[in-house]
Amino acid sequence: MTLGVRDFLWHEDYGTVMKFLAEVIELTQSVRNLIPTRFENRKYGPCGPEYLDEEDSFVKIWEDTDTTDSSGRPRIVAVGVFTDSPDSFFSLHPDYKHLDREIIIDMERMKAAMPPTDDRGLRIAFFVEATDTERINLMKDLGLLLLWS
Repeated sequence: MTLGVRDFLWHEDYGTVMKFLAEVIELTQSVRNLIPTRFENRKYGPCGPEYLDEEDSFVKIWEDTDTTDSSGRPRIVAVGVFTDSPDSFFSLHPDYKHLDREIIIDMERMKAAMPPTDDRGLRIAFFVEATDTERINLMKDLGLLLLWS
């Protein structure tokens, strides 16, 4: 398996990402971390500022470039979303659970490369379900901030 990461493009990737998020929820029977409505609200509300194309760079897609989906595109294995604050969200396909640490470290590195947008600087924090002890332990091991969902 070859893992690639790229920026999200709203006009090309929105439907595929929403389908991915729904599939992960169905397979895990859990919202885990990034739910479709939270993702959809980035563009369509509620009551937030207008979505700008530049915000696409705050969403990353990890793909298995050796495997394709039904449309012939590389298979999405994870989606990560950064916000202006330290809060970050990501969803990982359960078939790729072994990549949890690698993707979290990627996100931490990417956040550090972004210019700070507020007085909280470059810290990164992840929302984690209180029952997801495996991810909680991984986050603690990596010294990251945890926010409970």
